[in-house]
Amino acid sequence: MSLPLAGVLPASAAVPPEPSLYAQKTAGAVREQLDAKDRVTFWVQLGEQADTSAARKKTRKADRGRAVIAARKAQAGRSQADVVSLLKEAGARYTSYWIANTLKVTGDRDLARKIAERPEVASIDEDKALALPHATTGGRVNTVDGVEWNVDRINAPKVWNSLGKVGASHYETATRSAVLGGGDVSRADSALRTGLVTASPADGWQLVVPAGERRTRTFTLANSGLGADYTLAEKDGAGWLTAAPATGKLATGGTQKVTVTFDASSATPGTVLRGTLRVASESGRTPAVDLPVVVAVPAYRTAIDAGSATAVTDSAGELWAPDRAYTEGSHGYLGRSRTVTTRKTIAGTDEQKLFSSATEGAYEYRFDGLPEGVYEVELGFAELSSTQPGKRLFDVLAEGTQELPDVDIALEAGGTYHALNKRFTVRVGDGQLNLRFASPADQPLVNTVRVTHRPDLG
Repeated sequence: MSLPLAGVLPASAAVPPEPSLYAQKTAGAVREQLDAKDRVTFWVQLGEQADTSAARKKTRKADRGRAVIAARKAQAGRSQADVVSLLKEAGARYTSYWIANTLKVTGDRDLARKIAERPEVASIDEDKALALPHATTGGRVNTVDGVEWNVDRINAPKVWNSLGKVGASHYETATRSAVLGGGDVSRADSALRTGLVTASPADGWQLVVPAGERRTRTFTLANSGLGADYTLAEKDGAGWLTAAPATGKLATGGTQKVTVTFDASSATPGTVLRGTLRVASESGRTPAVDLPVVVAVPAYRTAIDAGSATAVTDSAGELWAPDRAYTEGSHGYLGRSRTVTTRKTIAGTDEQKLFSSATEGAYEYRFDGLPEGVYEVELGFAELSSTQPGKRLFDVLAEGTQELPDVDIALEAGGTYHALNKRFTVRVGDGQLNLRFASPADQPLVNTVRVTHRPDLG
């Protein structure tokens, strides 16, 4: 009796051959179709998928969406490149779909085998035809059982069964009808129009209003869409912020000038009023436009029309006091000074009265009785003579710190009789603000000085 050699299996127990990549990756239905037909349409699924983790680091939803799209397109382009080259060489019809990293291909069995041998290909799947539900035989159809989840999610109303109307919040409605027979399919598309109400300026307001006073500002509403109603109100109902007209309708292409009132009549000095003026309208994409508002109610404010002997009210309704020499416990200039005036027009400003006079030669303006805090200093300059650039230079210091070095009014303003405005902030902790003008020739010049407590800045 003979025995088989050790480690050798009888022929009847031989290991079956490993299935080909074509057999492993290609769906049975596709192989059957390729055996029966010369050309078949099938789907080629690439194995590698895009890494979209970087999109999660984006803070804005739109940026995350763009990052995902960019990652998927880049990945599909890389992983499909060799397969696409193969398809082009074979002259095969194909369509690339980056979102799922797949290709729809029409080709023969030899092409399918070559595609299956590519290591980046995960599978070759059947191009299935999905049957639609059979349409109800009958007459006019104008009812729908419900609203798709995505339509409901954007707050579109339910289809109006009785009238066959389709609408969405802040959009016009549309009516479409269809008569369907057995096996018929009908589709009707409607572009729903809506308003497009915008505000200009759109960045809101930050201003100073002394306690017990009011200020107004204006802005413009415009509508480039369908005619739309609008309302204006402080978002949380605060009474110190109002707008007029508070309601109205804007026709297509229409505009409306709106006056906003900031009322600090009941505000406490040294506080900050914060609010939001909301523009609500029948605008589908932006039904609410929010304009932020910050009103600083200062605990101290003094405005001086330097060189003037009388008070002046400017174009914004702000009062400027006449110039004066310093006395303890109040405010004013120090040092020998003289008044300079002109009747010429000052370029670059609407405040002709304020800039037509100036004080020359004062080495300091001093302000007493200031609560501790941050202060905004506003200075106005204009050369009221033939003084040319380089002939008058001085520094401005506040609380011993240089704030404005080498001020050359004629040079910076663009010539004589041109207005120049400067501003900066300074912290005062000792109850007195020392605003010093340092010049080697003792010839500093200033037209306006205003010091304002800014509780909104710290």
